[in-house]
Amino acid sequence: MSQKPTQSPTELAGIDFGQKMARRLFESRTKPGRATQAELHLNQEDLANMLTVAFEAGVDFADPVMKSFSCRAECQVDIQRLHAALKAQNISYEIRSSAYLQEGLPDVGVDLRAATTLEALRAAVATVDDGHVMVETLREVPLARNSLQRQPVAAESAPPRRRSTP
Repeated sequence: MSQKPTQSPTELAGIDFGQKMARRLFESRTKPGRATQAELHLNQEDLANMLTVAFEAGVDFADPVMKSFSCRAECQVDIQRLHAALKAQNISYEIRSSAYLQEGLPDVGVDLRAATTLEALRAAVATVDDGHVMVETLREVPLARNSLQRQPVAAESAPPRRRSTP
């Protein structure tokens, strides 16, 4: 009499996916060459913990180089300027969502993914005319986990607070 699997096909597929991701992660952090099966073995609890931490950190398994960032913009025009600034700096990015934070107010929450560091992204955002709110609320977390409270930044990365007049 054969035993039935204790896990559903969906669970097994998820475990397989997780093991493949663990393999990619392991190989990316070790010397060149193929890892042995023993080195790649993970028990289900370790795998679940690894995936939980990765998802909470906003890791995109399709493209692990991309990181989650979020900030608050004063208006939609600031988001258009943000697009231009990121393109000018040749930063690979994707704005996943932007939504008004409160009805009747122009402030917009921005959820984006970018292949860069927080410091490099902050420097690019600092070039946005009147982008001080985005700079002061930019964090390396998804929008849902960002308080969007302003925090002053160092003077060298802070943008001018006023729009220039032509």
